[in-house]
Amino acid sequence: MTQLFTRDRFNADFDRIFGGKTLPFKLDGDREPPAHIPKWRINRSNARSIGRKTYMHTKPCSVCGGLERGTWTNKCKGCEA
Repeated sequence: MTQLFTRDRFNADFDRIFGGKTLPFKLDGDREPPAHIPKWRINRSNARSIGRKTYMHTKPCSVCGGLERGTWTNKCKGCEA
């Protein structure tokens, strides 16, 4: 069992480093996130955990209408440019 887990982690790390598809980060295995946590917060947490600079918010910006936000600042990327 431990060898299977190690091999799966190695394959996941190898794929992530060399251009494989990254899977979304989930806590507690395959359980769905609690309903009280907004979708944008899950998207932001996932983006932070894999090192992305932006994520897609669910509510459009009030100024420009863009959905792309900065992961660390949570500011609209359309307005910052």
